[in-house]
Amino acid sequence: MGAILDSQNPKWNGFGSTSMPLAQVGFSLSSSILKMKEGDRNIKVYLTVKGLDVSAKNNVLTANLFKVSITGEKGWIGPKLTSATITSSDNFNYRIEFSINISKDEPAAVVYNKATHGGEFDTINPILQIIVNNEKTDFGYQNLTNAELVDATIEVNVQGISSMELENDFGALNPKNPLNHLVLCQKKTLISIFFMKKHSQSG
Repeated sequence: MGAILDSQNPKWNGFGSTSMPLAQVGFSLSSSILKMKEGDRNIKVYLTVKGLDVSAKNNVLTANLFKVSITGEKGWIGPKLTSATITSSDNFNYRIEFSINISKDEPAAVVYNKATHGGEFDTINPILQIIVNNEKTDFGYQNLTNAELVDATIEVNVQGISSMELENDFGALNPKNPLNHLVLCQKKTLISIFFMKKHSQSG
């Protein structure tokens, strides 16, 4: 793909062929809670969908279903292969759960930047990219084509945070600077402390 056409036979198969690479199909989620600088980070995603077949509840079939990446400082972190657990109490509304881990030795998860991460995403937050594993033959894209997303929840849990960010009415504060106490002690001064261990967001 992307190669120069043969000058003797300048043609290509407009409808694809079995010799071409498989398409990358998936979706993305974006949220401010995905911005995680350090520590051992766990991201859990819960999707409520309609339109799945009852066979989707077979955990054997949904093993290694997704390849997940997140925007990092120097590019995408991942892809990380993860399995999905799909459950349903009425065989109408289905709950899809999956998670990934980012170790303390891996880069910070940062906001999306077109120059660094490519693509045309319209967001000012980090992006979690979920691609259906096209190497699977027992369960995959064909089984998910009729899925209709009802709700999505992202939950993050961070362990081993060693730094924090402070802000007040006058801007960012350096927690190591003793002169900040003069500002903090002023009457009716608002201070914000960004020190997150666990949080979730639905959309």
